Amino acid sequence: MKTKIISTILMGTVLLTQNSIAQKYWQEDFITEKETNIYTEIGTSQDGLFNPVDLDFNSLDSSELWVVNMRNDQIGGSTVTYRDVGGADQKSFHKTDGNSRHFMSLPTALAFGANGDWATSPGVLDANFSNGQRAPYTGPSLWSSDFSIYAKYAGPGTNGSHLDMLHGSPYSMGIAWYKDNAYYIFDGYNRHLAMYDFAADHGPGNSNHDDGRLRRYPEITLKRLGLIPGHMEVDPQRKWLYINDVGNKRIIRVDITSGSVKGASSVQASERLAENVDMENVTWEVVANTGLDKPCGLDVTDDRLIITDNGTNELIVYDLSQSSGFPELGRIKLTGYNNVMGVKLDEEGKIWFVDKTARVVVRIDNENVNKREDDGAFVGTVEISKASINVYPNPVSNLLNISGVEGIRNVVIYDFSGKQVLSQMVQPSATEIDITSLEKGIYILKLSNPNDTSVHVERIVKE
Repeated sequence: MKTKIISTILMGTVLLTQNSIAQKYWQEDFITEKETNIYTEIGTSQDGLFNPVDLDFNSLDSSELWVVNMRNDQIGGSTVTYRDVGGADQKSFHKTDGNSRHFMSLPTALAFGANGDWATSPGVLDANFSNGQRAPYTGPSLWSSDFSIYAKYAGPGTNGSHLDMLHGSPYSMGIAWYKDNAYYIFDGYNRHLAMYDFAADHGPGNSNHDDGRLRRYPEITLKRLGLIPGHMEVDPQRKWLYINDVGNKRIIRVDITSGSVKGASSVQASERLAENVDMENVTWEVVANTGLDKPCGLDVTDDRLIITDNGTNELIVYDLSQSSGFPELGRIKLTGYNNVMGVKLDEEGKIWFVDKTARVVVRIDNENVNKREDDGAFVGTVEISKASINVYPNPVSNLLNISGVEGIRNVVIYDFSGKQVLSQMVQPSATEIDITSLEKGIYILKLSNPNDTSVHVERIVKE
């Protein structure tokens, strides 16, 4: 493991806190403290990384990280699996399927399902390399994370170790798990969103696809840009699918509870399937379409969306919590990394990414970034009973009310750069704060007692 220190400038944080393993990091804190970010190279080419494009944690073991290598269309992709990733006992395993040239041809992304199986999307036109005679012919493949199955010979009459494969989406730029064995696909050839359900997998190396189901969403138009992935992720809490529409320089999201079957698909199936239909009346919207060059990596957690821009080699964080709009919370220029692709957040909210050219997996660390409670309070803050304090409305436009303030003397509001933007003394029973002059965005409100000890910290949103 190699640590690359970009800067060692020490910066004070807004509030002094204690760490707690159970709490999460918020991604914008890595932006406000970006001068002291440390880029720890968890994996390198010595582990078998060769043009890595995406990464994901095993859904059954959060200490196991999988990275997919694109490599080239002559040999197919491969994977590197890290166990106890980032830990003292980290081990890496480079594995290649027996027929990766077909089943993992120019993989652009991978996604884990809840059962520990995972799937890949192919960046190739024809996985049979038939000089156009059988093209286009390729699509997503399903795999096991069990090392006794994956990349192992499955026996006479089998082909590779894949659990399933369907063949209707060449030039696929991204993949996201939906439920069971169903995955959404960025179909770059047909230029729209698709959903593949492998149903019951056919077993390692077999070939029966009759139970497969394919739903196409022609209303959700997508545009690829060469072999630059447009990664995707489902937010299971809000039931939205987020997509980097890389060729159109935008991020969109799709309501996965919306839509109805229109009828038989206008795109003929490449094989016999249980279902091949087009969908209609799908609800979707644009999350961002300005300030983007080549939006590539993507992950979503709680109220945050994080992406990588492969054109600018930046990390960008968006706020998803507001009732309207998706404000950009800031960016990190990933200095020294020039081909950034997949990004992933671990269970604590730390940021991981891969660089295709540098052949590395990187985790961002920063001892000045403080873990927080779910309500935005920094861990370690001595609090008066939360039941006695009420900060409302939140989000707020002009006047912010605070009740239950007995024992509190002062209210201070900070922006996310750590700058104090407002300070006010508290009245005995209740306090009203006029924040009309503040710009729209997210702020941290701190309540202090007469000894100037922080007793309550809360995130507020100015609309």
